[in-house]
Amino acid sequence: MSMPLFRMHTSDKVYQYALRHKNVVARFGRFAYGNAILGRQSTKSLLQFSKSLESSF
Repeated sequence: MSMPLFRMHTSDKVYQYALRHKNVVARFGRFAYGNAILGRQSTKSLLQFSKSLESSF
């Protein structure tokens, strides 16, 4: 994966931001946002996540 290289070449703040996005993709198989614009249905768990404080970056 690119995360080790990303870690080496960015600040800790930027790396943590990227890591949180990576974890969202790992959890849901895609980014949690953009379903409406892409014409995709959101799952119940994805909608719950989007409304939680955990999704706020």
